[in-house]
Amino acid sequence: MKMRLLTCLPPKISDVLKTIGRLAEAQGIPAYFVGGGIRDIILKRPNLDVDIVLEADAIKFARGILQRSGFIIKNVYPQFGTVTLEDVGGVKVDLATARKETYAHPGALPNVSAGTIHDDLFRRDFSINAMAVLVNPSGWGNLVDDFNGLVDLKAKKVRILHEQSFIDDPTRILRAVRFEQRFHFHLEKKTLVFLKEALQRNAVAHVKAPRYFEEFKKVLGELPNPSKCLQRLGRLGALGFLSDRYRMPNGAIRHISQIGKTMSRYLQSVSRDKIVERWLIFFLPLVYKLSLPQLERLISRFQCSGEEREKIFSFWQFWHTIDQPSWAKISPRDIYKRCKPVSLEGFLVLRVLTSSTAVRSAIDRFLKEFAGVHPEVNGEDLKLAGVKPAKKMGEILQEILYQKIEGRVHSYADEIKLAQTLNSN
Repeated sequence: MKMRLLTCLPPKISDVLKTIGRLAEAQGIPAYFVGGGIRDIILKRPNLDVDIVLEADAIKFARGILQRSGFIIKNVYPQFGTVTLEDVGGVKVDLATARKETYAHPGALPNVSAGTIHDDLFRRDFSINAMAVLVNPSGWGNLVDDFNGLVDLKAKKVRILHEQSFIDDPTRILRAVRFEQRFHFHLEKKTLVFLKEALQRNAVAHVKAPRYFEEFKKVLGELPNPSKCLQRLGRLGALGFLSDRYRMPNGAIRHISQIGKTMSRYLQSVSRDKIVERWLIFFLPLVYKLSLPQLERLISRFQCSGEEREKIFSFWQFWHTIDQPSWAKISPRDIYKRCKPVSLEGFLVLRVLTSSTAVRSAIDRFLKEFAGVHPEVNGEDLKLAGVKPAKKMGEILQEILYQKIEGRVHSYADEIKLAQTLNSN
């Protein structure tokens, strides 16, 4: 089927496709633009992913013809027959050998072998992602749609390609709901049946937990407001992987929806140049009511990074001190001590979860008045002022900070004087 899909591409991407198509045709190799890029062109959504499949050895082709034509090889993945390239204009391309996949057991990474474009499309998750367009000059723009993805796009359906799809790769359970909610589609009837069967058979248990969690992060991080997606997953019973007998906290969907609505304004006001993990913002309301042992098991099982662990635990610990009555008359020093360990992600969630105006006021005061306060003096200054031993310097610097927050220290000279006083005591 000839379509005018490729006329919608930005010129620099179109030029890259034409170059690769021309070089492939000179070698007698069919080359196809594939996957989500085709889907998004049809849906008129922005997508700059350039995925090309060759019915030939992609790595050999890249190292030979393409490299001689000015493309730079960034990464090579021999086990999957894929290579990441960049052209002189900065366009990144993922080039792959057309392949077919088999699974040694449910949830395993696939065993890969060379195949045709039909094989390559059949291994994909959903019909809407299983289309390709030829980029060779002789067939430029020809659509390959062996699995009726175009029909499903028009019908707003998310449909798997075969009934074992969720068993072979259970991460597709999360992906199915993510696509359904992102595009405002619906799960095709049989697809929904097979998804529920995979959950009943506990197919998720056959996937390595960190791999499944990475897919869950996409659910939380890619959607502007994942509340409806999480509500859908909850109703399907697809959140049980978080912990044994997991139950979503009361009000979690409402809180997540509220966070999504206020997040942009909040982050613009406090984050500046700091990197904020969007997925974590929506993850914390799901786990803050877990017991500490449950939370520790979850973090360990999903192999969270050290920074992620710190942010999750600091949030949990803050939440479990939130009912202390002292918040109403809390001192600046204690505001700093309690708030300093908490991340920006945690503060956004805490402001939504708590009904305490005193806690919100303390958080806002920390962010606006205290978070950026630091002593002007440093260890070298303290040495010159006669402070010793060295182990005492940390305590003195901390006290200088607290008194600066409390408004009792105003200048470099004040800090030096306070350091000398504290050193003599």
